[in-house]
Amino acid sequence: MGEQIPMFAPKPKRKRLVEPITNPPPGERERDEAVKRAEEHADPEWATAAEAEIRRLAATREPFTTDDAVVDEVGTHEPRAWGAIVTRLKASGEIRPTGNWVLSRNATCHRRPKREWVGVK
Repeated sequence: MGEQIPMFAPKPKRKRLVEPITNPPPGERERDEAVKRAEEHADPEWATAAEAEIRRLAATREPFTTDDAVVDEVGTHEPRAWGAIVTRLKASGEIRPTGNWVLSRNATCHRRPKREWVGVK
């Protein structure tokens, strides 16, 4: 018989399979820049109202998409700014993706899949 290993011997260190990304791929960089530009060009009053609306939806703890968010008082010429709002709230830990994608009900989105979110705080 071979050498016996004690039952509670320390586990050998695992080799790291994925190295940390210090220079993101070009697609990620462009995506992040586009989100930033959309946020910069959104009406500030709209952005404040939109963030409050997403927080309201998150507080219900029910899954939602940006299609469910309604900001009637003010509008923005940059609807892609919704991405900046949910990205910021995700980063702050207020919402998280459910893992589901839902076909948009918004006619201008042509039934494209939209990420579903849920509140966590």
